[in-house]
Amino acid sequence: MARRIGVKRGGGEALHRFEGDQYAGAGPSAVSTLWLARVLLELAITSQGDGEAKAYRERAVACMRTALAAGTTTGLLPEMMGAVPGSHWAVPHAWAMASFAMAAMLLDRLGEGRRVENKDGRGPEDE
Repeated sequence: MARRIGVKRGGGEALHRFEGDQYAGAGPSAVSTLWLARVLLELAITSQGDGEAKAYRERAVACMRTALAAGTTTGLLPEMMGAVPGSHWAVPHAWAMASFAMAAMLLDRLGEGRRVENKDGRGPEDE
């Protein structure tokens, strides 16, 4: 699915709602992207191997960061990420905000409260 409706965006990935989606300027959907993050986190929680769980987790975190990057400076998330990075449509969007909160709770459940580290190994409190 991600191969057909996914796009690379800001170091992560994002999903369109469906193939050929032209709604709101043809940008990817924050709601769909956060849905993918939740699915990946569920897969990480139920996976049998640490390497597999880590790969799912990293991909999910990248999706979450992609959605956050499409939001406002105050952290409000949009329904749709604009076709041009930095633009968005329908902000704030309750489904996107709720989906992010659900993904964050899954991430916490997976990591048992461990911090989310950046690629360089630093957490938010180190910045």
